[in-house]
Amino acid sequence: MSDEMRFPAAGEQPGIEKQLLSSAIQMFKELGYENVTVQMVCDSCHVTKGSFYYHYRFKESLLMEYYRIMCSGELTQVVTAMLGDPSDFERLWRLFNYYIEGSVKLGRDLLKSLLKINLDHNSEIFPLKRDQIITRDREFVRIYLEIVRGGQENGSIRQGDAAEMLEHYMIGMVGALTGWSTGGDEPEKTLRWLFDTIYRPEKEKQDA
Repeated sequence: MSDEMRFPAAGEQPGIEKQLLSSAIQMFKELGYENVTVQMVCDSCHVTKGSFYYHYRFKESLLMEYYRIMCSGELTQVVTAMLGDPSDFERLWRLFNYYIEGSVKLGRDLLKSLLKINLDHNSEIFPLKRDQIITRDREFVRIYLEIVRGGQENGSIRQGDAAEMLEHYMIGMVGALTGWSTGGDEPEKTLRWLFDTIYRPEKEKQDA
């Protein structure tokens, strides 16, 4: 990933950078992503384009950063909430559902734009291959592997290659989110079914 399209690190948003992001997201929601220009964002914050491009090299970077903040900001609380779940299987679902809910919170228009950006930039936002996933969100992968390995040891999660299972789920998630963003049904039910198919132990499937 180039420096120009990187995800800014957490805490790397002093002053005007926060203002630009906040103003841009408000306008994206009110007017639609495609209808907002960099000049409009600059005018709303009373800054020059030079100042904008010092902080964000592309308009797409604003939406990418907003999604990153949404998905990383409450991860600690999600991990804490997992302590009340009855099994590693349900803890893993809570982890996935957190990202699903965050995507839906964007709304159809912004999610559709974000998915297009994802295609244009080699799946930077929704990685589909294991090497991309690990690079994109190391903390998510650490938590994911810890849960899966624990669940496989105690029998609550299906045996298999954890990385391969994650690749399959991510492909399904992007497909379901794409369908919803273009007018389809909400993705949670479909993605819960996919989750059960990939991660539920075979014995439990047979007994169901």
